[in-house]
Amino acid sequence: MFIDPSGRVERALRTALKYNMPIKLVGPTSCGKTTAVRHVVCDIMNKDLVIINCNKDMNSEDLKGKYVWKDGKAVWQNSLLVNAMIKGEVVCFEEMNFLPGELQSEFHSVLDHRKDLVITEHEGETIKAHPDFRAVCTMNEGYGHTVSWNDAMRGRWKCVIKMDYLPAELESKLLVEKTGVSKENADTIVMVANKLRKSKDLDIPDIGTRTLEGWAEFINDGWAIREAAEHTLIGLCAYTNDEQFKVWTTIDFLLPKDGTKTIGGGVQQTTVNTAVASPQPSGITVARAADSRPDLISEIQKALEPIK
Repeated sequence: MFIDPSGRVERALRTALKYNMPIKLVGPTSCGKTTAVRHVVCDIMNKDLVIINCNKDMNSEDLKGKYVWKDGKAVWQNSLLVNAMIKGEVVCFEEMNFLPGELQSEFHSVLDHRKDLVITEHEGETIKAHPDFRAVCTMNEGYGHTVSWNDAMRGRWKCVIKMDYLPAELESKLLVEKTGVSKENADTIVMVANKLRKSKDLDIPDIGTRTLEGWAEFINDGWAIREAAEHTLIGLCAYTNDEQFKVWTTIDFLLPKDGTKTIGGGVQQTTVNTAVASPQPSGITVARAADSRPDLISEIQKALEPIK
């Protein structure tokens, strides 16, 4: 499901694809970059989309192809990129800034006016791109272990689309429609997520909508909101004990401290007193020992105070 409140992202994608402009989508993790590309390419243009997941271990063979043994002899096997160039497909390089820096030059002729790729490893063969071939990439700039692009690489992506998480009311609506969780619980989930996202001083990894979907599905199945968070939100956005403690304490701060609140979804709704902490998850009990971390308590309070 793709939601584009202003229509800006879809319009920019369609224009850039129409005029064969290499496209770069930039935004935090799980904010809908690949979903937007899939929506326009597959649903609107009715074309095949080839997705290549980039990583730091990729090499020239992954981009061009390699010899493989078949029937007792070495046979050349094209890469996904080469096949897409030949067939005229749209290729999307996910998290392209994970690609090793030494491979950047391999893309220069693919992305500029030449639209070709020279495969020196295969007798110097030159692959000329089909007129319908298009190149798209996604990335989260500044993400850990990513590689900076040089000017030659950066300048070849003629269209740059910046994305962010949906406005709260739309992200909540998305959770309701995709998971069946109640609107009240969806609103609570998004409220907590946005507080954490905006609390840059807490140094917590980005919380994607995909993570919130998992949290909502657990709640919808009758799990208490804090217990559901342990198996979804906590594990995916908090890696160290300090990060886990920050997320748990933020949840405790943000959820109502008095009265009752419905935290179950669907048919199995459950009402609990949110002033009483749920049982401590066994896996991260140490991380929730609030009385032993007054330094982090103070840090969290200071970080949350200015956020509206």
